[in-house]
Amino acid sequence: MFLYLTGAQSSLNSGGNSQGEVNKSLGGYISTNPVPNNSLNTLFDFVSMLTLETRYKETLALGLVNKLPHPVNNIRMKMVVEDFNVCEFKVGISFVSDTMAMEHINNMHEEPLGVEWLDLDFYRAFVDVNIITPAVKDEEIFFEPFGVSVNVEEGDFDGTWKAIEKAFELSEEWQVKRLSQKKFRIERRDETVFETTTPCSYISTHSSKFSFDKPFVKNYKDNEIIMFDKEGEALQPNQALGIWLQRRVRKDFQYSTDAELIQDYEENGCKDKKREEMAELLIEWDAVNVQNYNDEYQKPDYS
Repeated sequence: MFLYLTGAQSSLNSGGNSQGEVNKSLGGYISTNPVPNNSLNTLFDFVSMLTLETRYKETLALGLVNKLPHPVNNIRMKMVVEDFNVCEFKVGISFVSDTMAMEHINNMHEEPLGVEWLDLDFYRAFVDVNIITPAVKDEEIFFEPFGVSVNVEEGDFDGTWKAIEKAFELSEEWQVKRLSQKKFRIERRDETVFETTTPCSYISTHSSKFSFDKPFVKNYKDNEIIMFDKEGEALQPNQALGIWLQRRVRKDFQYSTDAELIQDYEENGCKDKKREEMAELLIEWDAVNVQNYNDEYQKPDYS
């Protein structure tokens, strides 16, 4: 299963041709050029001040092609994002014709007809932690349920953060991100879903104090779409799905003024980490057992 750009001049079935410009991936024939990677913000331009003010919607089209030698079903799709992103993403699904063509739009600010836009936001399990009192030199801190032990080499807020960052770098399951001088996030490295709430706690050998914004670590959003999940449905080899991606500035986002940025720097002593955005498209599927495969398997209707 591979993601390709769109906007080619001829069909993949007839050999196709190259179309490698992301801003021209607006539907039509699927290109022979694969998507650069799964980080969606690499497909869209940087968010400019004009975009923040006008809040235009930007739309791109990709082709998900089954290049495997067997059918696949239970295709699962979600958007791995963070709650403080400036932009939000919506996903639309459309079928692709036998000629490997889908609907085409003229520019990124148009929208395809008849596409239902889906919220597929997924947050990796996390909890935000406040440093109330920084640790002192040689203090030890143990964070649960993360199983991470921290040895502090330098006192004060920066020294506490450096020790926490160093300790979590050794964890295969959890990572940390600094949000401000006195606040950081503990986040799962993978997409494991926590079905039940898991309480957070810490033990320290000296005077450091922390507070958790939430009492539990959990996935605060867990949206997903499942396709070809009915009996007899499957995406056949060399067949495709059209995936529309739409980005727009969040309705509730308020960008900081110069004075607010200066005040934030003076109060927190570090740059605003909340502008380092992450948005990834995660696609998983199941292989159809070819030993049980028969002619009763239905091919998708591309009408």
